[in-house]
Amino acid sequence: MMPNHRTTILSTLAFFLLAVSIWSVHADIPVHCLYEDYQGIWTYYLGPGGNTNSIDCNQPFNIVKQFTFTLDVPDVANDDNHNKGFWTRIYDEGVELVINNQKFFAFSYYELSSDGFTATSYCEKTFPGWYHNIDGSNWGCFVAQKNNASNSIISDGSEQAYFPSTPIRAELQSSLDDNSPFLHTEAIAKQINNRQNLWKATVYPQFVSRTIAEMQRYGGGKLAKDTKLALLDHQGSGKARTYKIRTEDLPESFDWRNINGVNYVSPVRDQGACGSCFSFATMAMAEARMRIATNNHNQMILAPQTILSCSHYSQGCNGGFGYLVGKFGEDYEIASESCFPYQQNDTISCNVMCNDPSQYIKMTDYYWVGGFYGACSEDLMKKEIYENGPIGVSFEVYSDFYYYQSGVYTHVNTLMGINKWEIVNHEVLAVGWGVDYSNGSEIPYWIVKNSWSDSWGENGYFRIMRGTDECAIETMGVAITPVF
Repeated sequence: MMPNHRTTILSTLAFFLLAVSIWSVHADIPVHCLYEDYQGIWTYYLGPGGNTNSIDCNQPFNIVKQFTFTLDVPDVANDDNHNKGFWTRIYDEGVELVINNQKFFAFSYYELSSDGFTATSYCEKTFPGWYHNIDGSNWGCFVAQKNNASNSIISDGSEQAYFPSTPIRAELQSSLDDNSPFLHTEAIAKQINNRQNLWKATVYPQFVSRTIAEMQRYGGGKLAKDTKLALLDHQGSGKARTYKIRTEDLPESFDWRNINGVNYVSPVRDQGACGSCFSFATMAMAEARMRIATNNHNQMILAPQTILSCSHYSQGCNGGFGYLVGKFGEDYEIASESCFPYQQNDTISCNVMCNDPSQYIKMTDYYWVGGFYGACSEDLMKKEIYENGPIGVSFEVYSDFYYYQSGVYTHVNTLMGINKWEIVNHEVLAVGWGVDYSNGSEIPYWIVKNSWSDSWGENGYFRIMRGTDECAIETMGVAITPVF
């Protein structure tokens, strides 16, 4: 069942006095939490169960029970009754916990400064989130707090709770409000081409008159400061999936667009100046995996607008994560493009046009490649792609990437026409890999489907250096299984 409207992530509790003020979010949510912030002993405070997935955690609820969970290295969770479960970070923004037949998900807490320009992360607490049984029944709301938190959620000796008033969807004015022009010129393209010979740069007319704010949305929104720390602060062997094939048995090149002459990848699309790349990439993954599972008989095109308009796990045109698109697809459902056409706009109400059940799919078994966030690697990406289909990947978009025309991309620093620019997070679809011998050396690469139309790059695709974690491309792979 689709939610009736987009619910905000912020909710109020009868014991949690919150003055709600909802603004528009820019660049996901402005919180930055690392692995060690989450590891430890937590108390989860639960509201009443017995609800459906249409529950609105924007409404007050009473705390009816609480549980203590230990989040341990690298992805192991335990409770006081010796039940074991699984937990993972959602980048640097929150945690999903799966234990004792229940799933819990909430975003980490933060507070904005009075001027709206900066945010302070309080990683030992969460905003109100959602819990439900594994089978999707029996929903409720909860909040959680680490046991050594400096400010307690529940005040000792009081029936009222301390929980500061801050919106979860908040505008950081410095993030995407820069309307100065983005420099996209022939001179910069020439400089890029003069400084390396692995790939060719060109100027795209659709980028010439854009502002920096618009170009950041093409890339999915601005990441928080210290992105590298967020990505790399924890690595480990993890809860890796079992693959049938050994890495050494994988072919030198592989491409789901050409398996014995058959293409299993859906057409390239154009997200426009809306930071919806995460939704496009995940829909493209599900489309490809449906084609693979049905030998191309099911070629449904799915609706990224479903996520922009309906998901309370994402931030619409201002960003999100493929992992949480998969979670939404399991908890609710995804419409076809014909039912819910894309409009580059996240203010469109969640009002899907079809009553035909065949025009919807579910998603399940959503997971980080490697088993948990931080365990991804080149070899695990190749195995996942080969055995199960294309995967969503994220990487850092620099201003030179918008010039990409062909070849194997590596980031090039330009010396002239410097853009006032910040790193962004862009999610795309890895469909295969190969090796380029054209420059007299072996250059391994990934084959990646973008969502900037088929007039960009290599018919909408690009190749990027493989095996070196170029622009963090091998850090954050995600996969889902479509149910149709």
